[in-house]
This record gives sequence, structure tokens and C-alpha cells, in this order.
Amino acid sequence: MDFALPADDDPRRLEVRAWLAAHPSPSRRDLAVGGFIAPHWPSPWGRDADAEAQAEVLGLDEAPEAQAVVGNSLWPIFGALGIGALAVGLVVHPVIFVTGLCILVAVAIEWTMTYWSEKVSGDEIGRASCRERG
Repeated sequence: MDFALPADDDPRRLEVRAWLAAHPSPSRRDLAVGGFIAPHWPSPWGRDADAEAQAEVLGLDEAPEAQAVVGNSLWPIFGALGIGALAVGLVVHPVIFVTGLCILVAVAIEWTMTYWSEKVSGDEIGRASCRERG
């Protein structure tokens, strides 16, 4: 095995040093945006990754859109309400327990469908149609 490293004045080393000087304490996100998570991977995924290269690898006519940011959700609040009803129902009355269980099942289904439909596409109309299909 040959572990000979490039010289100190190698352009790749200088580029990395300059980037680290500009980002003294990089987060994982900074590293990913800079292309340093898997820099040894080939063009569509590593340092040279860009949307056009990914489209070429996937055989698409145009580059994929950036994924839309997922909005806030009220489903965790309703889930907490269902867990609370479940706990109170264990002590007080079985009807409250079953109500809490029904709330939890409905929240799980709706939260999953909402999350899935938001991740399908960056297009608002496309997401709405996918959400209604599910």
C-alpha cells in the first residue's frame, strides 16, 4: 500500500485550507454544502456535485428542483392530547381510553400522510393532488 500524501503546496490541500480558514468551526451542514462529507465520490455526489450532473446521471431532461422546506405541524399537539387521554382513560374510564387510542391512530395516519405529501414534490399543486390520492 502506498500512503504517500501530496505535497503541502498541492492545489487540493490549499483549497481545503482556505475553506477551513473561512469556516473555523464547520457544522455537518457546512461540510455537506462545501462538498466535504464524501469528497472522494465522483462528480454527481462528491465535491463536484450539482443539480445538472445529477440530472445527467439520472437521464433527466432538466435538473431536479430543490426540495421544499416542510412547514410546521399541529399533529404532535394532537398526539400529546391522545396520549393524555390514553393515560387518563387507564385510570378513569375505558371510554376515555378508547377515545385516546382513536385519536392516536388518526394522528399517526394523518401525520404520516402530511409528511409524505410534503416530501413528494416542491410543487404545491402536485402535493395537494398526491395528498388527496393517499
